[in-house]
Amino acid sequence: MAAVQYQSETVHYEAGQIIALQGNVLKDILILKKGTVEVKQCIENIKGFLDFEIIEKSKFLKEISSASVLGGEYLLSEEIGNTYIAKTDCDVTHFKVDDVLSFLKQAPQIAGNILLSMKDFCIHNISNYTYQNKLIGEIDKFSDNVEILSSALEANATSESRTSV
Repeated sequence: MAAVQYQSETVHYEAGQIIALQGNVLKDILILKKGTVEVKQCIENIKGFLDFEIIEKSKFLKEISSASVLGGEYLLSEEIGNTYIAKTDCDVTHFKVDDVLSFLKQAPQIAGNILLSMKDFCIHNISNYTYQNKLIGEIDKFSDNVEILSSALEANATSESRTSV
């Protein structure tokens, strides 16, 4: 197997700077070498939002500390699903890779970290899905109870109108 060509550059981010913004295409493999990053996500449709609007409407998901892969779960996606903001001063190495899969075959440690990040991503989504299903079940119960109450009130009103005539 021929070696995959790539370039890497370590970029310093000051606390508060955006490392990667939700909705953008993630073209690099990002490795957090030093610092802490805050991960946020906007659940609204962000099409047409300005950068500050995406961040303003985003909810905190988690913090990531070095050494970690940032956004690995989105490497093969059209766009990134989270925003990554430096919580402290951070050093992030950007690996610019043309063929991500070939690169990962040659960099098993990075591939392993990306798989772990994908696992965490899946677990997070499954727990959100479970929570949402539970909420939908509670809403259905509430809706059923409202229908029963409405029927009972209607029956009571009908019964009272018959007795008063």
